Amino acid sequence: MTRIAKMTLVGAVATIVVLVVIVIVLPILLRSRIRRNEAFALGSLRRIVAVESAYAKSHPHQGYACGPFPSAGRGDMPHEIDPIRNIFKQSSTHYYTFEFNNCSAVGYWIVANPLHPGPIAPYTFCSDQTGVIRFEPSLSKCDGMSPVWVSDRP
Repeated sequence: MTRIAKMTLVGAVATIVVLVVIVIVLPILLRSRIRRNEAFALGSLRRIVAVESAYAKSHPHQGYACGPFPSAGRGDMPHEIDPIRNIFKQSSTHYYTFEFNNCSAVGYWIVANPLHPGPIAPYTFCSDQTGVIRFEPSLSKCDGMSPVWVSDRP
């Protein structure tokens, strides 16, 4: 086999390896990243609901804390909701931001919106004081009419 034929063969093998990586490995990495981002959003919603429930039980005259909003500078919020503050601070590193909607002494909605809707964060998640997690495609409004998230992916 000549030297040129060997170089051509090595080039062909390298091209095949690159194509295999693109076709097989990249989708696996993308699914892994999506699942990690979704796990953060779902776990964070569960933690927020748990902290809010505990706060409402220990402060029955005030109800839910519904906060803090990082941009609002709510330094007046009690230390019991520090876990929520931490979730709000960490959210951008996991492609989701959180916001409270329709907050009152008897209920609220917490929504996990993707920072950049698309393939890395395809869903918006939401929950209320009941802890039921719902979802919608990223650009849709998530509310009480949205489907319930189950362990089987949609």
